[in-house]
Amino acid sequence: FIAFAKNVYMNIQDAWCKRDLEPVRPILHQNLYERTEKQVQKKIEDGIVQHLDRLTVNDAYTTSYRQDAQFEYLKVYLNSSMIDYQVKEATGQILYGDQSTRWTMRYEMTFMRSLSAKTPEAGAKETGMNCPNCGAPLKGTSFGKCPYCDSLVTTGLYNWVLSDFNAIKDHFNDEGIQVPKTE
Repeated sequence: FIAFAKNVYMNIQDAWCKRDLEPVRPILHQNLYERTEKQVQKKIEDGIVQHLDRLTVNDAYTTSYRQDAQFEYLKVYLNSSMIDYQVKEATGQILYGDQSTRWTMRYEMTFMRSLSAKTPEAGAKETGMNCPNCGAPLKGTSFGKCPYCDSLVTTGLYNWVLSDFNAIKDHFNDEGIQVPKTE
């Protein structure tokens, strides 16, 4: 799962810099997708291009697991390093950061999926998925929204999706394992 989380992080950062979230839409919960898409559109409107160069993941591990009546949630702590700067698209002028300072950032990523979703066995052949609304076949690139009926498929009902993604400030609380009590 940690390798999966690292890959999600790298892909999101790449999509953010390219100002195109479509490649990561399958892994973003609809609420997170909409919130991030607004931020991307604001950068486009302002003519600002984000650059994250020499991006690496230094460390990542799970910090908590919990369940509610419908979903399970897994939080991942991730520490990364990068050169981070923003450029005015029209002029190339650096507005923020610089091209030589390496920054370390910490993030908390919250993944969720339905309690009924199951992880495939190791080595199992990946099978296709059908839209839960209209039954149309979905390809890996069409997850997020069914191209036939426009139903959302990134709700966490079928597989892990990233539902929250936040930079960590000075305070960090490891919530640990939380499983609901059965009576």
